[in-house]
Amino acid sequence: MWAGWEDSAVPPGRFGDYLRELRGLLDAYGYEPVARYGQFGHGCLHMRIPFPFDRGDAGVDEFRRFTHDAAELVMRFGGSFSGEHGDGQARADLLPALYGDQVIEAFRRLKSLFDPRGRMNPGKMIDPLPRTEGLRLGKGYAPRETVELHFSYPHDDGRFADAALRCVGVGDCRGHAGGVMCPSYRATGDEEHSTRGRARLLFEMIEGTYRTDEETPVSQGWRSPEVKDALDLCFSCKGCKSDCPVDVDMATYKAEFLSHYYSGRLRPAGHYTMGRLTLWFRAAHLAPPLINAASHAPLLGALVKRVAGLEPGRPAPRFARRRFTDKIRVRTRRESATSHSVTSVAGSASSGFPHSVHPPVVLFADTFGDNLQPSVLDAAVVVLEDAGYRVRVPR
Repeated sequence: MWAGWEDSAVPPGRFGDYLRELRGLLDAYGYEPVARYGQFGHGCLHMRIPFPFDRGDAGVDEFRRFTHDAAELVMRFGGSFSGEHGDGQARADLLPALYGDQVIEAFRRLKSLFDPRGRMNPGKMIDPLPRTEGLRLGKGYAPRETVELHFSYPHDDGRFADAALRCVGVGDCRGHAGGVMCPSYRATGDEEHSTRGRARLLFEMIEGTYRTDEETPVSQGWRSPEVKDALDLCFSCKGCKSDCPVDVDMATYKAEFLSHYYSGRLRPAGHYTMGRLTLWFRAAHLAPPLINAASHAPLLGALVKRVAGLEPGRPAPRFARRRFTDKIRVRTRRESATSHSVTSVAGSASSGFPHSVHPPVVLFADTFGDNLQPSVLDAAVVVLEDAGYRVRVPR
């Protein structure tokens, strides 16, 4: 689904008839189904249409013909191409038909008074480029997957190239208030650290994979340092997945990219330490006091952080002397010996609350809580048992 004819508006009293005739036009071009939304009570319609840009020049020409026919339709209903967001460049070459040559000339004379050298926002409203120029897709764009993907992308026909095109440039990720998208952009203020900027780089990466001209901004494909640098500050928080109006999932795209970027290469040390936390925490459990002493010794601790690729200014965590799961295991054995414990068919250990009045509850001991803050999990058991639940902790 693409933008291209998504902001038309007609008098509200004629909106129903306009929708019916527009549907006929869409059917004639074979564009149904389309996504429709907008301020219908005010006669304003937004749309996403499956324009056939994947057919190269033929698809671009069909887009040009459809927008011409759609413009004639909206004018016949006394409406406008742009009911809410302005004309910009996308429809500016259609404006002479809407306003007439006299008004367009008045626009030109007015602009020349304030901008005699034509340096302010050129190509918009006055002397615009054709609406088929500067399209992201069309001539020369024929992406195909050249690597085996790790994710399925079910909403993008299983193609990373289509996922990279999901962003339509709305820019909600550039907000500074409300929501959770995008924390790295809010910190740096740089477009390349916004979800939109990263999506654009991924598109250029895919496009550059199939082009050899020197104008391609990103030309090293899955090994592109520009893409890697832009993704480096992505927290993989999935804020974009929940807040982006078109569901861009940058966390998944980042995981996909990094898997190919580092394929056959050594990764930074931090990837091996942070990416194997469960393993390292399990090893640390063999001697928590010794590990705590070593990691917090001034010189030795600094050396460990440097070797492990960790931020030297951050204090190392302290491991609990006794994990939550160890306490549950001991408790389960004790209760089993006194015939008070119950073991589920899945092999989960019961906390043994003797008079539960509710169905059992499964409490999963996460890596951080189990090894670093078992008191939080202890408290959860106390609260749940006090409420009448039998707590079961999976082995």
